[in-house]
Amino acid sequence: MTKFKKLAIAVAVASAAMMPMASNATVVIDGVAFNAGDQLITTALWESTLTSVSDTLSGVGIVSQINCAGCGGATWISGQNNTQLTYYFSGYSVDRWYDGSIWHAKTDNTGFSAATAIDFTGGVINLYSDRYTGGTLLNPSANPNVINSTLMAADIANATDGNLWLSYAGVTTTDLLSGRIGSLFASTNTINSVHSGGSGFGYLDVVAGGLATVNFDTNSYNIGGIIADARLDSSFSTPNSGAWPLSGTAAIKTNAIPEPGSVALLGLGLIGLAATYRRKSSKKA
Repeated sequence: MTKFKKLAIAVAVASAAMMPMASNATVVIDGVAFNAGDQLITTALWESTLTSVSDTLSGVGIVSQINCAGCGGATWISGQNNTQLTYYFSGYSVDRWYDGSIWHAKTDNTGFSAATAIDFTGGVINLYSDRYTGGTLLNPSANPNVINSTLMAADIANATDGNLWLSYAGVTTTDLLSGRIGSLFASTNTINSVHSGGSGFGYLDVVAGGLATVNFDTNSYNIGGIIADARLDSSFSTPNSGAWPLSGTAAIKTNAIPEPGSVALLGLGLIGLAATYRRKSSKKA
C-alpha cells in the first residue's frame, strides 16, 4: 500500500470519526442549549384576532423546552441556565379565507364570521434570550380576563427586550394535499369563527442577525422545490385568562448543526494535508 493511499484512508477515518462527535455535541448559545440533529422547539403562545381584512396576525410566546430526537429528550427547559427564550411574531397578512370549500380573496372585503380557514402570507418570528435575574420576564397570563392593548404592548416589550437569538421569515409554499398557497395555513374547529379554536402550519426560513443563525440555517425541508429551514405547527383557542384574545401552543421542527465553522475548517485542513502530500510526492518522482 502506498503512503498516499494510507494518508487517504487516514483522512477518511478522521472525517468519519468526527461526524458522530458533531452530531452528539451540545451547544450553549446565550444560555440556551441544543444538540445537533432534529430539534422540536415547543412553546406557549398568545395571539391577536382578525377584525378586518387589513389586520395582520401577531402575538408573543415562551419557549417551553427544546427536544432533540435521539439524544434522550430535552436539551434545554425554560429557566435553565437562568434563561428565558421568548418570541414575538408579526406580519402574517390575510391572503384568502374560506366559507366551507369556497375561498374568497382579500380584496372581496367580506366578513370573517363564516370562515372555516384562512391563508396568510408574509410573517416574521423573532426569538430572544433573556436572563431571569435582572430582566423583565414575559408573563402574558398575569392579567386574567383583561384584553387590553396597553397590556399587549407591555408583553411585546417584555418578549423582545433580550438578545436576538434566532429570526425566521415565513416561506410561501403550496400545500400538496389541499393546493392552498401561503406562508401559514389556519383551520378552525367550528364554522362560526376562525378564532374560536383550531390549528395552523407553515414553513420558515432563517434570517441573518440572530446569535444562533448559522446553527439553524440548514435547509431542512423541500416542499415542491421550495427550500425552508423549519416547519411551524400551532393550535389555538379562546383563552380563559390573559391579555390576548387567543392562546395556544406551537412547535418549530427543524435541524441543527453544532459548530458549522469548526467542522468546515477541519474538513478543509484534512483536504489541504492530502494536497500537500501529493505535491511532495510528485516532486520526489
